[in-house]
Amino acid sequence: MAWSDRPWVLDGADVRVSIVGFDRGIEDARLLDGANVTAINADLSAGLDLTLTPRLRANLRISFMGSTKGGDFDLDPGDAERLLKAPVNPNGRPNSDVVAPWINGLDITRRPRGKWIIDFGVDTTEAAAALYEQPFEYVRSHVYPERHPAR
Repeated sequence: MAWSDRPWVLDGADVRVSIVGFDRGIEDARLLDGANVTAINADLSAGLDLTLTPRLRANLRISFMGSTKGGDFDLDPGDAERLLKAPVNPNGRPNSDVVAPWINGLDITRRPRGKWIIDFGVDTTEAAAALYEQPFEYVRSHVYPERHPAR
C-alpha cells in the first residue's frame, strides 16, 4: 500500500509526506491513496508506468535543469496586471513581450499557482531592455540591488 501525498501536522509542523508499506509478498491487493490498483509504480502512481520511459536521444545535451532565474524577477499578479495594462513602450512594443506567466512542473501536475515573471531573454542588451520602461524600472529597483549590493 502507498499514500502518494498526505498532510502531516505534528507539533506545529505542517508538511506533506508519502507513506509506503510492504508485506512479505503474500498480499494480492494493492492500495494507492485508498483505491484498489493492480500495481504501484516507483513514482507512487498507478496505471501507465512513466518511470520506465527511456530518455529521448534527440534531447541529449539540450538541457539539464530547465530555466533558472538569476534574481527575484517574480511578479505578484497585481504588479503583472499593472505592467500588462501599461501603454505601449517607446520601442512600439507591449510589455507582454517581457512579462509572462512563470510555469513549472507544479503548475502542470497540480494547480496553476498564478506566478508571473519579467524575462528579457538571454540575448537582449541592456539598452533594448530599457525600452520596456516599467518592467525595466521594476528590475532596476527589485533585482539590481540584490545582484549588486552596496559595498
